[in-house]
This record gives sequence, C-alpha cells and structure tokens, in this order.
Amino acid sequence: MRLFKTFMTALTAVTMFSAGSALAAGGDGSTFKVNEGYAFTGGQILTANGLNFTWTSELTMTGTDTFTEIGSFYVTNFQTGVLPGSDALNKEYRLVGQFQASGSAQVFNTPIGPMSYGVFDTFHLDLGLSYDLGPSGSSNPSIEKLLGTGELVKGDALITPGLISKGDWQAILNFTANTEGEKYFIEPKPFVLELTLAGVITDLSDGNLFTGPLDKTGSGDAYVTDVPEPASLALLGFGLIGLGLSRRRRS
Repeated sequence: MRLFKTFMTALTAVTMFSAGSALAAGGDGSTFKVNEGYAFTGGQILTANGLNFTWTSELTMTGTDTFTEIGSFYVTNFQTGVLPGSDALNKEYRLVGQFQASGSAQVFNTPIGPMSYGVFDTFHLDLGLSYDLGPSGSSNPSIEKLLGTGELVKGDALITPGLISKGDWQAILNFTANTEGEKYFIEPKPFVLELTLAGVITDLSDGNLFTGPLDKTGSGDAYVTDVPEPASLALLGFGLIGLGLSRRRRS
C-alpha cells in the first residue's frame, strides 16, 4: 500500500512536469578536494562540490515485483563552482563507477502506457580510476584502481516510457574511500561521506517493462554531504545523557 501511494504521488508529479525530473537530487553538496596528481603526473588539486556523469544499465525482473540491475558510469566533469575545472578528466584518465542493485517494483498500466515505480533494497557501488579512454562516449571502462565503495542508505526509481522524460532514479549511499582512494580524495579526511547519485533516463530499449530485460542510458549528477564521525556522535550522545540527568536532578 505504501509503495502504491508513493507511486501515485510520483505519477502525479511526472504527469504535471513531464519535461523534468521527478526524483532528481537537490541541494548544495559539501566541498571536497581531489588530487589529480595521484592519477597522472602533473595533475592539479581541485576543489569541487559535485560531479556530472553519463551512465548505462540493464534491468531484469526477477519476479512479479522484484528486479536486479547492473550498470556503470563515468564522470564527465567536476562541479567546481569556479573555472577552470579539470582539463585532464577523460583525457589523461577516467573516474568510473560500477554498480549492482536490487529491489521491489510495481508496474502499472496507464492511459499513456505502462509505468514502473521501484524502491532499491540494495545498491553497491565501486568507484575507481581507469586509463582505458576508449572511443568517445564509451561508458563501460573497467576499474583499474579501486578508490572506494558505497552501500545503500535509500533510493528509488521511476520509469515512464510514454513520456518525453523516460524516468529518473536516485540512490543515497554511504561512501568510504580505501587507502588508495585517500590519495586521490584528499579532503575531508577520513573520506567517509554520504554520496547522492541522481540519474535521468534519456533512452530505453524496446524491452518489456513487465518482464525485462530493459537497457537504460542517461545522464546524472552527484554530490556529497558530511557524515559525523563516530567520536562526534558519541560526544553528542554523552551530551544528551548529561542534559537528561541535569533535568532529572532539577525536577
């Protein structure tokens, strides 16, 4: 029932704003620093608050209301807020991601054709460097240096084949850089952040939405927000406990 209500809300939004993104990420991201000198000799240090990417995936229905999805993306540019950005990205190296996801979905027949609303139950991301520049527009480079991984906090997706906008998706992940990743993502330290990925579906294959498989491609953007360190959370907890004891004594 909750899934149906959420879908109907999303459906109403898409019907009203069919040219836009119903689930797009919003808000300003926290700034972070990237040391491109780790990726190639002579690289610069960049300060960014987000990034843009191109992605592709294949979705398969594994039951009447469950699915799996595998995909990949490469970063097209950093959102630096000021020019210049990175002139080396996709010329000297690539920043690429590979993901696997699963979840539950409902497909509905509507007057403008079938639509699907789904909720991610799992979403695993590997993010790393690739030196396989490949042909222009290629979005499937393999990861040669793993920089970190992300795991799902929450996420959902909407597929609307009959509309101008074919749908969109969002996944919020807890991302942690590994030892190599700390050499590329140099601030904040440790590089443990909440990573929000938001993609817009620009093209769909002719696969059956009820049975799949369904090939999807699109573009997207991402931003990060700080996650309090465990020590900070512990201090906050002790502070709340102390406040409670103080109030109890006064009463």
